[in-house]
Amino acid sequence: MIKVALLTLLAALVISLPVAAVLALTGYVLSENYAFFPLTAAAGELAWSHSNDFVLIAAPMFIMMGELMHRSGV
Repeated sequence: MIKVALLTLLAALVISLPVAAVLALTGYVLSENYAFFPLTAAAGELAWSHSNDFVLIAAPMFIMMGELMHRSGV
């Protein structure tokens, strides 16, 4: 498994791909070959569950209310 990861990393870096794309490609190759279940099936659920977090909803509202109070002179 480590040989496959290193070969994928080095081959992608040699052809001058960006580091983020290289890491994504390596993760995809390893998950398809060595995972118990395909991680691409769970990607949508993971993205939705993390984007629906309380902090991601509360922080923009807090900033907007602060800006509203600042502009209204409260």
